[in-house]
Amino acid sequence: GRLAVDAVFARDYPVILTVTIFSAIAVIIGNLISDILYAVADPRIRYG
Repeated sequence: GRLAVDAVFARDYPVILTVTIFSAIAVIIGNLISDILYAVADPRIRYG
């Protein structure tokens, strides 16, 4: 949080890019885990 805000105000583009990429990866992994847990919790769900 604070690192990203400070990087934006300082125009530190490598830090902004790194924070953005890590945030996107965290969201993707979170969505994948929630899909897997949803399928485990409700066996009626079928993927494919």
